[in-house]
Amino acid sequence: MTSFAPLRSRFSNLTAPIAGGLSLLVGALVLVGWSIDNTALQSFIPGFVSMKPNAALGFALLGIALSGFSLQQPSAFSRWLAIGAAGAVTAIGALTGLESLLSWNPGFDEWLFRESSALAGAWAPGRMGLNSAMALVLLGSALLMQLKKEHAWAFLCDGLVIGAMLLGFIASLGYLYDERFLYGIGRFNPMAPHTALTLLGVGIGILSLHPGRGMMAVVTSEGAGGYMLRRLLPVALLVFPAIGWIRLYGERQGFYGTAEGLAIFATLATATMFLLLWWIARSLNDADRRRGQTAAALGQSEQRMRLALFAVDHAGDGIFWADMKQRLIYANDAARRSLGYNSDEIKALTI
Repeated sequence: MTSFAPLRSRFSNLTAPIAGGLSLLVGALVLVGWSIDNTALQSFIPGFVSMKPNAALGFALLGIALSGFSLQQPSAFSRWLAIGAAGAVTAIGALTGLESLLSWNPGFDEWLFRESSALAGAWAPGRMGLNSAMALVLLGSALLMQLKKEHAWAFLCDGLVIGAMLLGFIASLGYLYDERFLYGIGRFNPMAPHTALTLLGVGIGILSLHPGRGMMAVVTSEGAGGYMLRRLLPVALLVFPAIGWIRLYGERQGFYGTAEGLAIFATLATATMFLLLWWIARSLNDADRRRGQTAAALGQSEQRMRLALFAVDHAGDGIFWADMKQRLIYANDAARRSLGYNSDEIKALTI
């Protein structure tokens, strides 16, 4: 198990600005798509749900806020710009959520651009999905909590971010499995696929702002817990959904039935976990063996040093050491007897 000490600084210094830049880029491209009526930029993938203008504006503001909070020594202007952008994201998400929940339609969704009802195919043209609005509220609030440095606030911030990422992850699974109920809530407009993916990226960026506090302290730790978590997370987030897709695809194609599909999923998942745990256990055993060898070598060096000092201290000739300023720092028994000083008095002498 190699040292993971530089991870926290690298994770914070690189991930947040990159995530902020990508969020700003996605939001800007979608807004350009709406301004020139280009469906390719609005949806990114032909035939899929488009990202609504207010959601695109929210992601552009999230990118500005995240980039501002990631600065090591921000100016007063950068700091207030980041705070204002995070507050605006929270307000956009909250207002859209209230519109949806209260069946309220003040036209806020089409202040920037109008969407045809026939083209939208939804009950509220131009309005982002309720799950998208909820995610923006969570991420905007989490960014505002960066102003608090206490560990308790870090845990709360992580909880909000993980909640937003969970909404994006579930929506991503919905598109992977072609199940609308996973990326859309009831009659409300569904979340766009690039909205879901951008939520995941922004969430990782916000978490990277405080890698040594809250839940992230475990992920970036040098201990066995952090080591295992960093290897289990990719499997949980990528491999298991892929195995689920294999099972679902085979059932839909008629290659096997539900029972056979379940057996295939259980077999592949079990085999994956076994191989992963075996690899982690082997790595931990290797690390323990290396630590034991290092400890043994240090013990032997310490023992040799003690023997050398004993031989010097009991040598018949007077031996003493001085520092660069010619102050005595050590004298053996013979030197102390010849000078007539004890160990403490010797250290006050100069030569």
